[in-house]
Amino acid sequence: MVVNLIYCDLPHAGAVSEECEDIDTHNIYINKNLPHDRMREEIKHELIHIVNDDFYLEHHVNLVEEMVRRSALNEEELEHIEFYHHFIDN
Repeated sequence: MVVNLIYCDLPHAGAVSEECEDIDTHNIYINKNLPHDRMREEIKHELIHIVNDDFYLEHHVNLVEEMVRRSALNEEELEHIEFYHHFIDN
């Protein structure tokens, strides 16, 4: 799996993720103005959505978010991800 980490201006969010047309490719857009520790938490949160394949769940968004907050990532799940960092400066 490929995850593109895109650091950019996000005026109303810490981070958001999306699934790309390419199989097993995802983008995580991160607010570049966040402190580094908050960035890490936002990336971790979005990675849990990706690993759990939350894009196709039919549950209410509040339930999905609660499930993510109670989840944790382990090293095995991260071993198969190739991370690419992109910085967008406006």
